[in-house]
Amino acid sequence: GHITMWELYPANFYNVWLDVQPAEGFRFAMQTTPGGMHSGMDYAVSESGLLLSETTLDQTPLEPHGRPLAARIREATQYADRIERAAEILTGSGNGLCTAEWILADFRRHEIALLTVGTRRNKLYRSSRREWLADAPGFYWSCNNTKDREIRLETVPGGTVRPSAAAVL
Repeated sequence: GHITMWELYPANFYNVWLDVQPAEGFRFAMQTTPGGMHSGMDYAVSESGLLLSETTLDQTPLEPHGRPLAARIREATQYADRIERAAEILTGSGNGLCTAEWILADFRRHEIALLTVGTRRNKLYRSSRREWLADAPGFYWSCNNTKDREIRLETVPGGTVRPSAAAVL
């Protein structure tokens, strides 16, 4: 299941259901804004049998030469045919902006997973490997709290680092 923790007013702008049949890759459906390239309401379902649902986490460091999450989301939604491929795309060359947890489901293989995407670290928990959190077999959840300690430590700013325009050039 997926719920959105927004007030009702912003939800007025996410009232478009897109059924996308791309020239390449898999057909998919998502709820979005007019002209949106990815859901924005944080979930999509693909004819490949994958469901992707995202929850934003505390920010990790910027990687100026990385790819934006929106591009990686769209690519995973359109081209991934299994959890491994979605995880590979979502974690590949990220720019660190919009650190997120993904609940992934592969309906064809009867598997669920939880993928946490940081800037330098990522963690994938899979039902096929019986990697359950908090002794809760059969259940993954995401609630804006980073569960993996190493990724959570990426959100802690360094005591000697100061923001500057030069740091992102």
